[in-house]
Formats: sequence, structure tokens, C-alpha cells
Amino acid sequence: MHRKRTAAALALTLVLALIPTSALAEPADSPAAEPAAVSTEKFDQVAGDQTTGQAKALVDSHIDSTMRSSGMVAPSDVEVWTTEVDGTDVAAVIPDGSVVESAAVVTDAAEDTDIAAFGVEIAEIEEAVGTAPPVAHLKGRGTPLREACRTLWFNTPAATNDDQVYDCYEKYKLSNSSYIYNRYSKATLAAAAGGVRREIHEFTIRFRQYKNYSRITGGPYNYGPLPGSTDCNNGQFSYGVVTIPLTSCASIENVSGGNYYNSGTRYKGHATGQKYVDAYARFTSNGTEPIFSDYVWLTTAACGDMWVPCINTNNNYSATWNDGGYNR
Repeated sequence: MHRKRTAAALALTLVLALIPTSALAEPADSPAAEPAAVSTEKFDQVAGDQTTGQAKALVDSHIDSTMRSSGMVAPSDVEVWTTEVDGTDVAAVIPDGSVVESAAVVTDAAEDTDIAAFGVEIAEIEEAVGTAPPVAHLKGRGTPLREACRTLWFNTPAATNDDQVYDCYEKYKLSNSSYIYNRYSKATLAAAAGGVRREIHEFTIRFRQYKNYSRITGGPYNYGPLPGSTDCNNGQFSYGVVTIPLTSCASIENVSGGNYYNSGTRYKGHATGQKYVDAYARFTSNGTEPIFSDYVWLTTAACGDMWVPCINTNNNYSATWNDGGYNR
């Protein structure tokens, strides 16, 4: 593990830049004065999943922006650093394990401006070589032919707001007649009333040939993940130039087979908070690009005791989604 310095934007939606040391060379009342900076190295720090109030709003905003740009991040993946510089509040949402080393407020007397810019300097902890990231669509793991993510909201009577599924797909082209299709999804339970335990009892993602598109000729092949497989042990699936990291293989079953070249993964258990699932498969086509349809099933439960797992059939509530091409 080693550290690298990076310039980072604050969570206040302002464009930030650190001012070079030369900017402080002359006093502010000099005719040739440059903008002057006041800095601090004193910070309050809190883990992203332990934030409240305004800090929680900053974390939520950061996660929303990251997801909309096809990244996957949870509150436990970030930290919030706050400080006051020359009477001005400054906050930064940064990756867990990184360090904010200084923050600065820049004033420009020549322009009669109280605050010209904010700045932070971050020492970021780099991931160890070989660490599998939580999503597949990253540089160096094969370039997807197509990829997209969507946020699905499922209303449930047992929660104060909606459950969320952040669902992504990738399609890799191996040749004119061979493709890999990959799905990775994260379900996040909404908060319940005080003292109520909520669980994910089933989380299933499926994909198959989109209705009215007869392009697939064979498959699924090399599908997974399969519980206890080498792929699960290695934390990734590899085929040719394509390498797909796996987020979790716990309590899952593969649901490949059936009509229209179906494939997918089903989780059954007592997950609280969040649950990731992955599914991938290889297909052959008639020489044209295959078109897939995606499906999500989420079953949640609520019970009265925060510390006792719910009975599998107790107060279950199920919701489904598909993109319009799954049902025949």
C-alpha cells in the first residue's frame, strides 16, 4: 500500500483548486498582490455509514452522483471530513482510508472578493494490486460493447420510503457470433419504523432473449456464478480478454436454463441493509448482435424484533420489474 496526492472537489458542488505557494508571496495590500490563501490541517472525521444530518445529505448526494455515472458505492465506502477555514465551513466526501491533509480558503483583495475558491489536498490510499473492484465495467477488464445502469424503486408498506435496486448490464463481443452478457445488481432496503427488522429474503436477476428478436443460436454457456465454483473462490470470472469481478456468491443459486436462453442468479437468505448479486453467461448468435431482456425480483420481510431474523414467510412482500421484453 502506498499513497498518492490528488486534488479533489469538495462535496459543496464548487470547483476547487489549490493555490500555488507563489500566490502567497506578497501581502494582500500590495499593488501587485496575488490571491491569498488561509489553510488548516484540523478536521473532524466520521465514517460515511455513521453520518447524520447535513453530513448524511452530503454522503447521499455523493452516492447518487457516483451511481448516475455507472459507479457503485455504499456509505461504508466513504468518509466525511469537515473543518472551518477562516470562518468558512468546508466539507469533503472521500474514499474510505484516504486522508484530507489540508484545506484552504482563498481571498482576492485585488478583485474585492471575500472568497475566490476553496481547496483540499488529499492523500489517497491506493488499492493493493490484484484487488477486485466491486463492479465489472472498469478499464483493463475488457471493453463492453454496451453497458448501462438504472435505479429501480420498489414501494413497500413496511418501510418509511422505497426499497432501491441499482441494476447494471454489460455486453461483451468476443467475435461476430459470440457474446458475453453480465448483470450485477445491488438491493438497498429502505428504513423501517423504530425497532422493526427488515430483511431481503429473495433477490433474483434474470436475463434472456428479448421478445421478437431471434438472434441467439446457443447458450447459456460458461454461465455463473455457481456456488462453490473456482470463479467464486477467485472472486472473478474470466473468458478470453474479458474478466468480470464477482461481488458475492453467498446463499445463491444459478437459474440458467429454460425458455428463450434464460440465465440469472437467485439469492435466498436473511440479508439486512444491502445485498449484491451477479450473473453472467456466454451466448452464440446468428452473426448479428443479440438483444437481451432483463428482469428483477425482490422479496422483503419485516418483523417486530431488530435482533431476531424474520421467519421466511413472515410478512413477505414481493415486487418485480422487467424492461418490457421479458414477458411473452
